[in-house]
Amino acid sequence: MNKTILITGPECSGKTTLATQLHETLELPMVTEYARTYLPQLDRDYTEEDLLIMAQKQEEQHHAARASHEVTILDTGLLVYKVWSQEKYGHCDPWIAEQWQASHYDLILLCAPDMPWKADPLRESEGKRQELFHTYEMELKRAGRRFDIIEGPADMRLEYATMLIETFVL
Repeated sequence: MNKTILITGPECSGKTTLATQLHETLELPMVTEYARTYLPQLDRDYTEEDLLIMAQKQEEQHHAARASHEVTILDTGLLVYKVWSQEKYGHCDPWIAEQWQASHYDLILLCAPDMPWKADPLRESEGKRQELFHTYEMELKRAGRRFDIIEGPADMRLEYATMLIETFVL
């Protein structure tokens, strides 16, 4: 049975750094954050419709990777789109909410925003990272998902995440 490791959390919480380190250290395939491909191509501000398109494409890539690999690392997932949509528009598209509820991950790593903010043209919530972290935590608990919080310096994050993967996934 193929397994999926979801790395999630608010903006600038080290998701991509951790996913990349795990990909390189454990030599596991990684599905990158589709928004980083999609948004720079727009010649306008993104819309609620764009969030749905990105979420659907993210899931397509996830399912394709899951079908062809024993273990896959996801550098984001539906929870990011759910929280992003709720934060930006005050609600979430039903497709995103339903797919999140029906999704299955073998390990969920919730990254804490305990690092300095790094400006990025795609980031918009600098002052709300801690509040958003609590939103992620509550969404995971509400959905009855088991998750581990990843925090601290990058080397400690990698060591802890690697131990979790080797213990519960590999």
